[in-house]
Amino acid sequence: MNTILNFRVLGLPVVATSVGSFLVLATMFMWYGGFFVERFHPLMGIVEEQVTTEALGIWYHIGIAFTTMQGIGMAKLLQWRGWPGVLGAAETGATAALMLGCPVFGYRLVILPEHSVELFFINTSGLMTAWTLAAVSISALMPKRASDATTAKIHQNLAAS
Repeated sequence: MNTILNFRVLGLPVVATSVGSFLVLATMFMWYGGFFVERFHPLMGIVEEQVTTEALGIWYHIGIAFTTMQGIGMAKLLQWRGWPGVLGAAETGATAALMLGCPVFGYRLVILPEHSVELFFINTSGLMTAWTLAAVSISALMPKRASDATTAKIHQNLAAS
């Protein structure tokens, strides 16, 4: 089992990163398509016929790719932090969402004429939940290796700075 968890591409653990990416996708699907669908669609001016797989076409698949990239990005952030434990990963995910993701959603709040605070909170709370879950799952699935040269080098660089 540890061999599977240790398989890496570009220094990122494939299984943990895949699970984290899936959790971002599943959380966003539940957030927008389940929990807040009754409020989110009207706030965005969306009608049901616009959000079918057929109506979205290639954009549906591009959306999945962008969501997957968020999980990969979270794994990269955790790698840069020296693969923190679960609590450190939760802090990383929540902080990244709060400081990077939420301000992006803030542009819609500030610039568009509807200034929907409700839409802002739906978007940002979903992002914070998804990124934090992804970070925690990636950290929890990280194999514990005493001889991880990448982690050792990151810790060495952090100590030197």
